[in-house]
Amino acid sequence: MHFTKTIVSVLAVAGFAAAQADDLDRRDLENAREQYLAARDEYIEARDLYRRKEAPTHAGYCNKADHHSTTLWCLSRRTGTVCKQCKPKAKVMDPCTCPG
Repeated sequence: MHFTKTIVSVLAVAGFAAAQADDLDRRDLENAREQYLAARDEYIEARDLYRRKEAPTHAGYCNKADHHSTTLWCLSRRTGTVCKQCKPKAKVMDPCTCPG
């Protein structure tokens, strides 16, 4: 009888220990999941911020590409080349931005 009680007690203690171990594992998994979700949110915010940034630009000015032209073109101050057409209401020597 004493042997049977000992076996039952050992099995009960083992069951409680297994339940506690499962509970600790579950807490560790939940903690790891929360950390993963926080890191993922930070990554998504950084990615969206990077995507919202405009392409790098440099300064230019509006001028006619040649003497016969009526259209104003944005000329790069860095290279002196035409980079794009100026806005319709722009005047000669108005500032503009060239891509890249």
